[in-house]
Amino acid sequence: MKKNLLYLSCALMCMLGFLSSCKDDEKEIPPVVEDVVAQYTGDKVKVTLGGEAVSGDAQIDLVQQDDKSLTIKLLNIIPDVKEFSIPNAEFEATTRSAYISKLSGKASNAVVGYDVTFEGVVDEGVLTASITATEIKGDSINAKKAGLTGKTFKGKMTINVSNIPTPIEMEQRVYTSVVSKDTSAIKLKINDFAFQGLKLGDISLDTVAVRHRGEQDGKPIYGFKTKSQEMTLEAVGKVLIDANGTIIGEKMELSLNVNAVTAGLTVGVDFSGNIVEESTDTKATITVTGDAVAEGVTVSGNTYTFKVWESTPDDQLVFIPKIEIPATAVLDSIIIYDNRNKKVSAVEPNTAIDFSQLKENYYVGYHVTPEDIRYPSKKMLKMVRIAELNPVYDMATWVADGDFEKPNGLTTSNLAAAFFPMFGIDVPTPVVKASDNAAEITTSRTVSATLPSTLVPGVTAGTMFLGEFKVDITNTLKSTHFGVPYRVKPVNFKITYKYTPGTTFYKTVVKNNANDTEVVPNEKDECSINAYLYEVDSYAETLDGTNINTSNKVIMKAVLEDGSAKADYVTLTIPFKETGNGSFDPTKKKYKLAIVCSSSKKGDQFMGADGSKLWVKYLEVTR
Repeated sequence: MKKNLLYLSCALMCMLGFLSSCKDDEKEIPPVVEDVVAQYTGDKVKVTLGGEAVSGDAQIDLVQQDDKSLTIKLLNIIPDVKEFSIPNAEFEATTRSAYISKLSGKASNAVVGYDVTFEGVVDEGVLTASITATEIKGDSINAKKAGLTGKTFKGKMTINVSNIPTPIEMEQRVYTSVVSKDTSAIKLKINDFAFQGLKLGDISLDTVAVRHRGEQDGKPIYGFKTKSQEMTLEAVGKVLIDANGTIIGEKMELSLNVNAVTAGLTVGVDFSGNIVEESTDTKATITVTGDAVAEGVTVSGNTYTFKVWESTPDDQLVFIPKIEIPATAVLDSIIIYDNRNKKVSAVEPNTAIDFSQLKENYYVGYHVTPEDIRYPSKKMLKMVRIAELNPVYDMATWVADGDFEKPNGLTTSNLAAAFFPMFGIDVPTPVVKASDNAAEITTSRTVSATLPSTLVPGVTAGTMFLGEFKVDITNTLKSTHFGVPYRVKPVNFKITYKYTPGTTFYKTVVKNNANDTEVVPNEKDECSINAYLYEVDSYAETLDGTNINTSNKVIMKAVLEDGSAKADYVTLTIPFKETGNGSFDPTKKKYKLAIVCSSSKKGDQFMGADGSKLWVKYLEVTR
């Protein structure tokens, strides 16, 4: 029995030895590309970059191309580059004590700005890699000549905030502009940077170096980068900003890292956008209609004005203004401003507004943002009350008019006389208050002996009128804006005056490229006192010294026919007569009333007698 057991044990040992020797004779199968294709993260990847260990969220993806090559994707490894791909990397199975997978490859990417080499092995599911990354410096450029400045890039912006788990996406614009002292750099700006109610303000990077790195599909690749630019944002205080990106053709790719030092907040920004040409047009048309509107809206810059008569009852001053803006613009809000009490109140479009409450310091503001949001505009709508004119002027009260005086309610040409001393001309003020309070109006020969010029006529007739004086140095006759709004049919023109003509009558001529005078023999000067009613399309329209006597807009006038000398005051009543140019219809048309008094009847032709004097004591238009 014992002998049988011994034989059995020997047999088993021989069998085991045989099996073992068979196993040792088996060949190990080398790995193939499919065996290493995977995503390597965490403890499955060990990476050095330039000899320094890479920690954090480094990741390497191996993607098969064919049996002998693959693409290596480096994520969060190359500085400022989220993903760098090395295509056509070589795969080799080699042995140490056992088979391992050896990987190698290199790639140059002018877009991200690096030349990268990769050496690595995969052993027992762990990828160990040694990487070198050399920055592509590129060539210096002139950013303006390259067409990189003065551009608007519009596109998608993705914001990752350290304390917000979900990325925030929005449409945004990035603006580029010139750096005055560095032609190879650009300024980058994001206006009104905000997210989830947090308004950080404008992000402005003043000097961002740009280099030409190469070409892509025939388009130059411009790379830019800046590190730790410091600025202060209102919401979070001091921040340090890193930025890098590219401009290829009309497309910008931009990455920002905003580190709010004191607030403990980190904001990552990715932007991809294309050049856009955006309109700055905010031109608006505002209309106000209603029976009480004496004149519709007129525009001066951003001020829109409509007019009502002063006597209009308050209950008729409720209007619904309408506004039209360009299709590319947006009406942000309508605000009623009370500057006197420093109050504002918002209203909705097409809302009735009680303008009787909008006094002198009130206006309605329309806030319009164009397609190019950098240029918002505020349109101000105001109501102006037109005084009901009572055209009676007794010269009893005189008021200041710059350095001169004028009768209350009337205007004179005195402001033009302020320029005479500049040309060495010393003559009496054209219109002054006489000892009896009458308006004393004088014609003067205005030829300079020292500074002859074509800007000053040889003869200047003093003028007093109903209207407004605005100096037009290129054409003095256009300085007199005759007339004020009037809506009653005039009947008579009452005047009290006297007149003494000068002794020598002159006409203006040009001599040696300057205005001078010639005597007109046997010509006697006459005065002119006339009243005109003329039609206008808008109360902003006016007649002046060039056309008041010739315009077919004048429908009625009262004319002093005899302008000869009058030693004593004369009182006359002159009827208004129709000119044949149109009929009076205040329900459909607008009118202005003008009164013009001149010491020389031909003053609008720069003719008259030196020293002619007209005294006007009283003027009245009756109805």
